[in-house]
Parts: sequence; structure tokens; C-alpha cells
Amino acid sequence: VFTSKEHLRAIALTIFLPALNGPGYYLLFAYMPTYLKTSLGEGRNFTMQAALVVTALSLIAIVITIPLMARLSDTIGRKPVLTISAVAMAVLSYPMFTLITTGDEVLATIGTVVLAIAFSGTAASIHTVLTEMFPTTVRYSAYSIGFSISTIIFGGSAPLVMTELIKLTHSTMIPAFASIIAAVITLIALIFVKETKGLPLRAE
Repeated sequence: VFTSKEHLRAIALTIFLPALNGPGYYLLFAYMPTYLKTSLGEGRNFTMQAALVVTALSLIAIVITIPLMARLSDTIGRKPVLTISAVAMAVLSYPMFTLITTGDEVLATIGTVVLAIAFSGTAASIHTVLTEMFPTTVRYSAYSIGFSISTIIFGGSAPLVMTELIKLTHSTMIPAFASIIAAVITLIALIFVKETKGLPLRAE
């Protein structure tokens, strides 16, 4: 059944559409404490306690905003919410990481919280969009294949790649560039996505 052009196209979209999802989670939440503690440079690195506090505050922000973004996607559509989120991440990543890399706890908190709010639109609606692209007969398998590949490419390797690139380039802004690139990939993939809000789930 995966040989049909429609399903292969949808699987390809499940690889590239969540490009921002991997870096969003791994950079903002999983990798952020290590980044703050080890990558900013002498005099700017955080203690692990301070790094965890900054990350925890951004987690609180996204926990609050995800339900709001999910409700908004049910109101105005999945694509507008994903588009707004990706554009926000592309525009805000550089200035917010500029704040994060100052070594100031308050500025870093502002930067991570703003990015968490910007990313919440993606977190709230990406999985709904991906699953609604497939009929129920192949949904679980097709979604799992595409999203797993996407996570391997854009997500799971992010902390290791970021650490090595920072060492090679001596630039603490590498995560910002990664976030921007991922957001652009998501925006390009969105061009080929049909709005699914309000449509019945397909059986075939």
C-alpha cells in the first residue's frame, strides 16, 4: 500500500514537515542545560542549577501555551498555526539566542521563554497534521516511518551535532542557525500540505 504515490508523498512530508519539531524539543529543552553550562565561554557559562532553572521556566511557558495553540489550531486551522510558529522561530531564533548567550540569567530566561512560546504552535499541532494526512488503514505505520526518520535526521542527533559545530566554529550561535534552517524547511514543506481542520478522518 505504501507504493501509492499519495502515501509516498505523505510519508515524505512527515519527514520534512516536522523538521522544526526535532530541534525545537532537543535544542530548547534537552540540550539547553548542557549548552548553558558548557558552551557559552568563560565568564558566561551558567552553573548547572541556573541552567536547569532557565530551562524549567521555558518548560512552564510551553506547558501553558500548548493547549492555547491547540485550541487555536481547531479554530483557524492547522496550517496557519504551524506557519505562524515556524515564521516566529525563524525570525526570533537569532535575537533570542543573542540574549541567551550573554550569560545573564534574566536575559537567558527571556530568550528561552520567548522561543518556547514561539515553538508551542508547532508542538501543539504537528502530530495532528501528520496523522490526519493518512487514511486510517495505514496511519500508524506510515506516520511512524516518516516521523522516526525525521527525528533521526533533525532531532536525536541535534545535541551531538551542535556541540561539535560549536567546537569547530567557536560560534555559540550555531543552535540559532540550526533552528532557522529547520524552520525554513518546515515552511517549505507546508506549501504542499492540505488543511485538515474540520475534515472527517479518511478510512481509505
